[in-house]
Amino acid sequence: VYFLSDHGAMAKLKRLGLAHMGKPINCLSETGELKPHEKISGLLRDKYGIDPRTHLHLGDRWTDQEQARLFGCEFRYFRPE
Repeated sequence: VYFLSDHGAMAKLKRLGLAHMGKPINCLSETGELKPHEKISGLLRDKYGIDPRTHLHLGDRWTDQEQARLFGCEFRYFRPE
């Protein structure tokens, strides 16, 4: 499980009790770009070896949905409580 964020999302993940479940990826610091951007798709493929055909992207913003579209993977909306 990867947590893709263009800002520090650890506070949100801790609040939801999810921080221990995966590895955070700060796409802004790694690519210099905010979501959505094709450079982020390249980062996921090239550095992290994620195959969009086997990836499900969960997100809570339109930027997550658009990033999933650029990456070529499935997207599901996740509404954290």
